Amino acid sequence: MLTPNLKKLKKFLDQNYTNYHQISYLESDPLQFLHRYQNPLDQEIVGFIASAFAYGNVKSINATVGSILSQMGVSPRKYIEGFNCQKESEWDGFIYRFNDQKDLVLLFYILKKILRSTGSLEDFFAAPLAQFPEFKTKDLIHQFSHRALEFAAMREDLFKRNDLRPGVRWFFTDPLAGGASKRINLFLRWMVRSDELDLGVWSQISQRDLMIPVDLHVSRISCFIGLTTKKQSTWRAAEEFTENLKRICPEDPTRYDFSLSRLGILKTCNGVKERRHCSECRLYSICIAK
Repeated sequence: MLTPNLKKLKKFLDQNYTNYHQISYLESDPLQFLHRYQNPLDQEIVGFIASAFAYGNVKSINATVGSILSQMGVSPRKYIEGFNCQKESEWDGFIYRFNDQKDLVLLFYILKKILRSTGSLEDFFAAPLAQFPEFKTKDLIHQFSHRALEFAAMREDLFKRNDLRPGVRWFFTDPLAGGASKRINLFLRWMVRSDELDLGVWSQISQRDLMIPVDLHVSRISCFIGLTTKKQSTWRAAEEFTENLKRICPEDPTRYDFSLSRLGILKTCNGVKERRHCSECRLYSICIAK
């Protein structure tokens, strides 16, 4: 049974979910791009690319992802299957913050090797479960990133084995290093959860095992409403946040992620404690920072 404080928090989360978990808000999220494709095999490729560049402001993210996908043609999956690194010149001039064209080319190369090895990103990600069914999401992400970067290490002509480009490592983060792996967790939410927004095209991972994709917006807001005590975007923060949400929605802990992140992305909460603004904020009734 939920405590009075959790009941109050659940009421807020449910109302916020009703307000923001809608198709009409997709334009504020790179998830919008996945809805433009019907084939699940295209959707998972689009999902990984969109989540890989899901850092920075939403306008820049969407512009960058949209530009990449428009150049990949009607089937991103087929583009990846037919990709070779000699096509690098097609991406001359590409840059997004600290990722450049070589990072993008290597990402495509890794995705192609994954598809050749198992047939889909889902089968590659879930493969360790056959031998280690007790693996948690943290273990699976670690294995996924480690094995993906092993493919990259095969291209000695593009970089030395012991000198993997930081921009490529950025695509395949490792929670065992302490980071929140926000973008991979975001990708997993899109693939595993199933409703009008999240596609649910993966079946080998349970939605109850998903982790909250902790970014600046979610981290700040979760501190304000008491879902975590940790102010940094770390794996420990993601664990604490997710465990608290499991007390409210054990079967679907990431249910509230999209709607919560809208509060920051749409600047409903500006993250600054100011009495003249806070009293008008939707978080005011449950905010512990006021």
